[in-house]
Amino acid sequence: CLSFVLHSEHVTHLLRTHSLCLRFACRYVWQDYSEAVQEFRAGLAEDTGDASLTEQLQHALQEAEAEASHVSARQKLMEGGKLFAETDFAGCFAEFEAGIAIEVAAQSDGGAPTLLETELREQLALAQLEQRRGQARAAARAADEWLQQGDYLQAVESLTVAASLDLEDPEFSTQLKGRLATAQAETASVVQDKLASSERMLKISAWDDARRALFTAMDLLPALQTAQTAATQQLGEKLRENLAYAEAASDDEQGEKHMREKSFESAAVSFKKGLDRN
Repeated sequence: CLSFVLHSEHVTHLLRTHSLCLRFACRYVWQDYSEAVQEFRAGLAEDTGDASLTEQLQHALQEAEAEASHVSARQKLMEGGKLFAETDFAGCFAEFEAGIAIEVAAQSDGGAPTLLETELREQLALAQLEQRRGQARAAARAADEWLQQGDYLQAVESLTVAASLDLEDPEFSTQLKGRLATAQAETASVVQDKLASSERMLKISAWDDARRALFTAMDLLPALQTAQTAATQQLGEKLRENLAYAEAASDDEQGEKHMREKSFESAAVSFKKGLDRN
């Protein structure tokens, strides 16, 4: 450490008298390193004619600038910690990342990360993890609400997002995946019910009712995409097959109606639409 507290007047005096009693070590006694930097720069601005003293001051300036950077980075760490405690994730991310950038810039030799940089990176990773866990909990709560409202597609989407996050919590991740599987099973059950309903409608030639049931079922198919089993694929194929049949039958019925009305051009259009669906 410095053998004595060096104030600006001391710098000027030492420069003028070419004193060689300056001794530098690993750190300074300043609490405000920015003032130290200014003093050393002011000292170097004066022409002393003493190469040894100038070299010592240059070295001291480099160390002071490095320490000033560490102080700034430490402040970023403290501010980030406060924002983290307030669950202001965007704010704490910005502070931690700014601190890391300061430390990296101070390592002009590209050496190993400083302990402070490592601490900043650890806090950033911890904050990011906590944000992901919060997002997963929120998505799970939202999924419960969607299920209560009968919106299976939204519920499955929320749980899919939650289950895909890296939570570093095997138990919680397993719970989310289990809830996702349950929601998809409930969705598949609704799709099966709509399919069965459409088939009853097809038997009594209620084409529009069959189509409505089939469209509802097909809207839910994306919720089953992450559970692509042979049964799921067969279910999708059956829905598309029944929908094509219902629409073709509806077109045929419309064509027959136009024929009875002697609107032959319209009848031809309807019959062609029906044929194109097959």
